[in-house]
Amino acid sequence: MGAVFRGRSRERQLEGISAAKARGIYKGRKPSIDAVEVLRLRREEKLGPAAIARRLNIGRASVYRLLGKQAAVTANGGVDADQT
Repeated sequence: MGAVFRGRSRERQLEGISAAKARGIYKGRKPSIDAVEVLRLRREEKLGPAAIARRLNIGRASVYRLLGKQAAVTANGGVDADQT
């Protein structure tokens, strides 16, 4: 019985989130890492991911994630796959 209730509750939650997104209310969390700064350090200062992470006090995985997204955008002709 609890599983049925939980499943229905989850469905209703997802419907509410979808409706809020359609109204422009639900946008998710604001980025806490400045992607532009990560890319600037990589391009202009030629720093590696570990050095960028140390400089910005973030994890290396976060740097790799941002650099990977940028590589995907570049390979995709400037179109972010998350936005399609």
